[in-house]
Amino acid sequence: MAADQDGKWRPPAAVPFDATAKIADALGKKTISDGRGQFVIHAIHLRTGKVLWFSGHAEHLQYPQTSYLFDPKSPNTVTQKKVPAGIDLFCCHYVQLADGNVLVVGGSQVDVHGPTSYDTNTDYRGSSGSSTIALFETNPGKEKWKKLGSLKQPRWYPTAVTLGDGSVLVISGRRESTRGTSVTVTEEIIRHRSIADMVEHLKAPNYGATEITGASKSIPIYPGLHLAPDDRIYTTHTTWGQEIEEPGALALTVTPPASGAPAGATATGTWTEFTLVDHRATQPEREEGMSVMLPVLLDATTKVRRPETVGKFLVIGGGFAVDHDDRSTVQQPELDVAATKWVKRMGLGPTAFHRQKVATPRPAEILDVTPAHGPLWTKAPGTLAKPRINGHCVLLPDATIAIIGGHNSYKWYAKANTTAANSPPAVPPPQAPQTLPLASPGITAPPPATAPPAVPIPVTTPTLEVEIFTPGTGFHTGAAMVHPRMYHSVALLLADGSVIVAGGADPNEHEPPLRYPTGWQGRRYLSTARAIRPAVKTEMLLEFADLDPWPTIPAGTKVVIAPGAATEFTTEFVNQTLMAPPDPTVFIDIKDPLPRDYPAGTLVEFRAAVVGGTVPRLNEWATLGPFNGRITFSTPLNRKDYEIWEPPYFHKPGVRPVLPELAKGKVQVSYGATFTITTPDAARITRVAIMRPACVTHHTDTEQRFIELPMTPVDATSLQATMVPTTDSSLAPPGYYMLWVLAGDLPCVEARFIQLVGAPPLRSPSVPVEAPAPPVPVATPPPAPIADEGDDGGCPLFAAAATAPVALVALLALRRVDEIRALRAEVTTHPTGARFVRALARPYYRFGRRAVPYIITRPHVAMAICTTVLEPAAHWTRRAARAARDDRGRLRMRRLVPMLSAVGLLTLASAPVAVARAKIGSLAAGGIRRTRYALRRSGRDE
Repeated sequence: MAADQDGKWRPPAAVPFDATAKIADALGKKTISDGRGQFVIHAIHLRTGKVLWFSGHAEHLQYPQTSYLFDPKSPNTVTQKKVPAGIDLFCCHYVQLADGNVLVVGGSQVDVHGPTSYDTNTDYRGSSGSSTIALFETNPGKEKWKKLGSLKQPRWYPTAVTLGDGSVLVISGRRESTRGTSVTVTEEIIRHRSIADMVEHLKAPNYGATEITGASKSIPIYPGLHLAPDDRIYTTHTTWGQEIEEPGALALTVTPPASGAPAGATATGTWTEFTLVDHRATQPEREEGMSVMLPVLLDATTKVRRPETVGKFLVIGGGFAVDHDDRSTVQQPELDVAATKWVKRMGLGPTAFHRQKVATPRPAEILDVTPAHGPLWTKAPGTLAKPRINGHCVLLPDATIAIIGGHNSYKWYAKANTTAANSPPAVPPPQAPQTLPLASPGITAPPPATAPPAVPIPVTTPTLEVEIFTPGTGFHTGAAMVHPRMYHSVALLLADGSVIVAGGADPNEHEPPLRYPTGWQGRRYLSTARAIRPAVKTEMLLEFADLDPWPTIPAGTKVVIAPGAATEFTTEFVNQTLMAPPDPTVFIDIKDPLPRDYPAGTLVEFRAAVVGGTVPRLNEWATLGPFNGRITFSTPLNRKDYEIWEPPYFHKPGVRPVLPELAKGKVQVSYGATFTITTPDAARITRVAIMRPACVTHHTDTEQRFIELPMTPVDATSLQATMVPTTDSSLAPPGYYMLWVLAGDLPCVEARFIQLVGAPPLRSPSVPVEAPAPPVPVATPPPAPIADEGDDGGCPLFAAAATAPVALVALLALRRVDEIRALRAEVTTHPTGARFVRALARPYYRFGRRAVPYIITRPHVAMAICTTVLEPAAHWTRRAARAARDDRGRLRMRRLVPMLSAVGLLTLASAPVAVARAKIGSLAAGGIRRTRYALRRSGRDE
């Protein structure tokens, strides 16, 4: 497709970084230079047009604790900003405050260590929560980090949301670790790896944390949360991992202290599950899915806000990774204290991954929280062409949404971006028990065992093509980027209208190794090899405790001992033997005997047999360690480059308008104020909009918003726009926004940042309720047009019955006609249900067309059909729908289709009864008419 339809990607470029940056070991005794490059996990588009990005330590990789300011106008410039000591921002969350500064919460708990060594068994806390509250000041030329207070509950993978008064809520996140302390095992299991349940409130000027009382609730980490125009916060089922059960769709109502409350009084909160059973999300488990508020637009003619565009959120992608027993791969253990046993097994992560519980991650839904009818879920128009897990939704200035990155399955096993895909790791076939000679007294060989049965692991295919969603229309596929942007990636809109993507794991390539010095962290670097058996020179014994299965090593792979050293020795891999737990070891047979005994800590490198060939997929590097060491492999390559996408409007015919820089006095705009916009293209401007810049990480962004503003031309070089009123502060919280002017669908060459000021105090919304069923009209409607085959416009039999006043009484007994229609809409979202409906549509509507003229003129026939056929059919259809739902409210087609088929057969069987009743009614009506005629003739008719 042409560039003006699908956009165009610029070539990838390296993320600029300081090659002299150093990292220190956990003991603070040694430092080494880190030339691996800057990995981008977290990104914020600042009011200066620059992008703040950083990663934190990224688990065992120990990246430098620094951040960078990236200037799209000067992409090779390096501006490094060190994070305060004692703070690790890995997997934190953040929002932009009313003054344009960035508030960061949570992250990774800082490691602890003993006096002389560092042990990952007791000291590593990289996946546990920290209590960090930090501020990044954005004043141009004075950008810096500042450490503030502490959260009441430490959080790893939390979500922060800005409220309409500019204050911030912090929700969810994994708690802190207690390893290496005196906490008992029971307390450890109950407290560690639990989810923070407190909702914390952070307010200016100091942003100290207070609890929102009454709102304690644990929900899965990195939840998709959005502040809606009705002042409530809604969940969208997009999370990071189902460590706990996914709750129903929730709304959080925050109520400020009552007027006259004593000083220090805190706000209160209430969580409400807000949707009817028949309006629940069709895909309520969207691990690593995405959600974003849809653009709020004006009517092109009246310039009045279109109410149907307010309070709607697009929710796409995601899945639910499960093991072979259909359990979450990250489910955390719970301890039954009375029985002193675990009641839920700890998840095994990628090694236990079997499939996505949701068959396809393509369904797209819209969460509609419009106050007129209450919150409900509806099917989005169209369907994603590509699966999207760990992707991003990016609002564009032409009121469309770019959907970028992601993949089709769980995050760890990728398929190469070539025609020949790498094979996933596979468990070698069971080996016969072996008895091995011992290297020295006191060391015993592992017990004879066989390997576990081989289990195929699904291969993940990255999604490279961008998709563009047009509200009310659907999706279309655009240009493809070069590199996968999967787990740990970012995507955000820049001020020139382009979209930048960065980071992301690429398991087809591996993280460049660092050569750690001897004694790093008081011992060797997190090792991969256990020992060399000096008595058997043809074998190396490697232990793996963290990753299963061991990768299949291609025959002929080069095994290099002490690469680069004067004692370097190169041989070839011959064979490997896997020993099963409880002593999981791998024996690596090499072609040539080792010429000498290498000491512990000697580096081992695997190289491909031929140039461009494959190497062990989990790691190319290892170190020889003492016999009691552990193995830890490097992660897949974290991409250190970025790509920029030019959306279609970059390439469409016409000239994009120009918006000059705003004068200092015009940067601040109050709620409800009318302000002047100066542009030489004023005469052809058709739309003015404000867009809140992105704060994105791990598929999660609570900040993005698009609100069109009313505007009127003043003259050839200026126009006036009106800012949203104070009643819209939850639609547009205070802070900096990009100001866009558009000529048709061409946005200006560069947006300008304005500051929305003067937010009202925190409001007290009413508690949301379930959406009521639409009322049945009491007046007799006019005859309805006959619906086409497959049309959802209505049932011709209902329409016919409604034309007869006497039958209308019976029709009113069917108080939930709309419920049946909603059920049909839900059924058709499933492939099986859609086929079932299509199979019935043609005969149903053909019968309806023939029956309508007859029924309209015969009230007694309409009455008989309503009471004998339609009312029982509607009743049993509703009963079938309830019976076919699982405990989460989702329809199961395998249950519903047979039940509806039975209802249909019973309905057909009742047709003769309806005919008989109609005939009886007709005879009775005829008899009454003849009797009245005879009475009138005799003069005795009253």
